[in-house]
Amino acid sequence: PPEGRIHLKYDLKGSRVNRSGKKGSSTLKDNDFHIPLELTTEARSRVLRQLQADTRFLRSKNIMDYSLLVGVQNYTYKTDDDKKLNVSSDSSLEILSAARVRAPGMYYIGIIDVLQEWDWSKWLERAAKIMFQCRCTDYQEISCVPPKPYQERFMKKVSDRVIYNPAEIRGGVLERTQTSPRASRTAMRTSDQKM
Repeated sequence: PPEGRIHLKYDLKGSRVNRSGKKGSSTLKDNDFHIPLELTTEARSRVLRQLQADTRFLRSKNIMDYSLLVGVQNYTYKTDDDKKLNVSSDSSLEILSAARVRAPGMYYIGIIDVLQEWDWSKWLERAAKIMFQCRCTDYQEISCVPPKPYQERFMKKVSDRVIYNPAEIRGGVLERTQTSPRASRTAMRTSDQKM
């Protein structure tokens, strides 16, 4: 990247089964992805339109098993707050403002691994994973599915979980319900201005 190193790297397929990064690996996967990308409404629409066009093309060529590679570069933001709050007069507990906050400032995204066709070997792989590996009731959550459901699932997960909708922000706080049945409701502060 032109302005520094990538701090987080994700390989996202839109599936859940066996989609966690290995210990010590620099590349994280779907189950490790918890904070959506914060883009403007215009940028989000542009990215989703391009991903839709690209994945429809791949689907028309019988391609599946591709990933969205996401690189996150963190920036350091200075805070204007220099507050020290005492919880009570008889307590030694204090609440202090951070002098700096480190948060995502730049994203690098693109589709990778675009050479795998849906063929008999992938059909057999899917059957084997369903029979021996997958203990879930929803077989569509394994990575290996035909091109049409693969593309549809990929785009749904990208638009629902990866790139959030700015309209969901209420009063500076983003509240999201993750699409995973076990995911909990999360809230995070958003910052529109880089210091």
